[in-house]
Order: sequence, then structure tokens, then C-alpha cells
Amino acid sequence: MISKGHWTKENHILKMKDMIKKLFITAGVILLLILLILLYNSNFSDSAKKGNKNLDNIQNVKIGMDTLEVLSIMGKPENRWVFKSEIFFDYQLPPGKSGQLTLSIDSNGKVIHKGVIPK
Repeated sequence: MISKGHWTKENHILKMKDMIKKLFITAGVILLLILLILLYNSNFSDSAKKGNKNLDNIQNVKIGMDTLEVLSIMGKPENRWVFKSEIFFDYQLPPGKSGQLTLSIDSNGKVIHKGVIPK
């Protein structure tokens, strides 16, 4: 009879199979956690909510609107800059979207362009 602590090839194979099984379960749990974090960041985080709200709100901005109307719809821009005679308002996009949501306003304070500018 073989004692309980005695090493055999069969015992070694069973232990290796058990270790491999635990390794795959651990890797699966880690992968699931990573996917959940990515899902949260792209849909439920504050930056995702803000970016999605900006995308929804810009649909209500029309070419020719004045600056006060734009600010009442979009809120304060993240960034405001001037180039030549135009004023640009930049708004955050949701995580995973590339570029910057930008409105161009002419010297009369009217919207002349809206859209996403690639980075």
C-alpha cells in the first residue's frame, strides 16, 4: 500500500491539473473584472455621462444660434480659444471617442460650425 504523502506520477498529474484549473479560473476572473471596468468607464463614469450629455445636447445647437443660446444648451465649455476672428468652444466627448467636440462662433456671436474635430 502507498502512504498518503508518497509521490506518484498520478498524484503529480492530478496536482498539475488542479493548478492549471485554478490558473484558468483566476485568469477568467481577472479578465471579467477588466471588462467590467472598461464597461463602467465607457458608460457609467462621470466623464462618460458628461461626454454623452454633450453629444445629446449638441443636437439641439443649430447653425446661426447666438452664444447665449449655445451656453444655455451646452453649458460652460471645457476650453475656449480664439483663432483669427472665430471663437471656439470645446466640450468633452465620452471615453473611447477620439477627438474634441467643438463649436465655432463668428465675430457676430453666431454658431458657424459644430462637430467633432479629430485629435
